[in-house]
Amino acid sequence: MFIVVCIIRHPSLQTITNYTLFSTGMAHIVFQFMCLIFIFKMEDFCSFGSPLTFLAFLFIGMVAVFANTVLVTIETYLKVCHPFLYARVVTDRKCFILIALIWVISFCSGAMAGTAVNGNGNDNDERCPFAAVIEDHGRILGIILNITLVPSLVIISVLKFLVIRTARKQAMRIGALDVREPPQPPQPPHQQPNDDMVEQLQHKIKNIRKSTINLAIFVGTYICGWVPILLISNISFYTNKSIGIHAPVIIFLVVANLTSVGPLVYTLRQTEFSRLQKRYVQQIKAYVCGHFGDIRIRIQVNVIKTKPTTETEFGESVPQ
Repeated sequence: MFIVVCIIRHPSLQTITNYTLFSTGMAHIVFQFMCLIFIFKMEDFCSFGSPLTFLAFLFIGMVAVFANTVLVTIETYLKVCHPFLYARVVTDRKCFILIALIWVISFCSGAMAGTAVNGNGNDNDERCPFAAVIEDHGRILGIILNITLVPSLVIISVLKFLVIRTARKQAMRIGALDVREPPQPPQPPHQQPNDDMVEQLQHKIKNIRKSTINLAIFVGTYICGWVPILLISNISFYTNKSIGIHAPVIIFLVVANLTSVGPLVYTLRQTEFSRLQKRYVQQIKAYVCGHFGDIRIRIQVNVIKTKPTTETEFGESVPQ
């Protein structure tokens, strides 16, 4: 909710990174809640009656997340390696079109697969029509997984390598500029070194380093969460050994996907969100102190007025 409020209230935060991260974060939330429901119910997917339940689980949790991860990686690559091109290429309209296209493709794919499953005439699979697709068309699903996963992993890995290499080159340049000479006698203004340029370059490399670290967190959690699923899916699909879609498998998916909290961590680590977090916390503290401070003062005044007194040997009354 904090991320949503910040993006809505502050136009400066309405960027492709924040849009895609919000979209990815929502996909992860839906994915994890569905996993938890199946775990606590200890039932199969098919017990919910509709094959679209599993399709939503699959496509919302997979396609949207993969596509948004690729977009964020491309955007970070442009921002770090080609900043001038980034300013021309990335616009709000393109952001909305790309994200909307991702979600439309995801849900259309799920709807088409659900229609194909419902048209299956096998009487043995009436209770769970999607089971026929899993058992009889496992290779097709395996191919879909590979088409979705492998190219995205390759693109992300290559772009991440280029970002890190560019950041290292910039760091070496800034490191050389950061070496200050020993103090010298004052010189005329037109002969003083340009410290502002050095500070600007240092600020630039600091931002590049932070972007690289954030991208590493984002991509690292992505790979840790989804590569095991890719491997197990391929083993299951291409060896014709069904592992079943029961609670143990769902538990594994939850454990794997819980590592994919990178989008939210990435978002909250950004400078703008950190600044807004501090500002909102200060506003809340000021409101609480202002509201409860008056009550505390009134209580102190009442306590002082009602304190019992004792008489001294000279007959004076003083508070105890």
